[in-house]
Amino acid sequence: MAVPGIVLAVAAIALIWMAFAITGFLFSLLPMALIGLLTGWAASRLTGARLGVGWAILAGIAGSWLGGAVFGGVLRLPVEGFFNPLQWAASILGAAIVITVARVVARPALPGRDRPRFGRI
Repeated sequence: MAVPGIVLAVAAIALIWMAFAITGFLFSLLPMALIGLLTGWAASRLTGARLGVGWAILAGIAGSWLGGAVFGGVLRLPVEGFFNPLQWAASILGAAIVITVARVVARPALPGRDRPRFGRI
């Protein structure tokens, strides 16, 4: 008789733990998407690209990772914290690099004079 009660208690604890873990994960995605949107928008203005909201978020998140890796890993500069201006600069610079590389890779191959200049679509 005690075994089903113990199993039920363990299952309830596991269910509550999973609910908190999933909720925490989802709420941690919201600030990351907001920062990605802001840095992607700023980088798209810097590079002259016209990005939609989804692409701006993706470029901002990838750029934040790239900028943090470059500034934090290679240059050994502290890029932690939401209100750190260096973190924002690293994120915008990284997003600009991501956007520029994506534009160069996605550009169609045009021969001779018809090839658009670098930075133009």
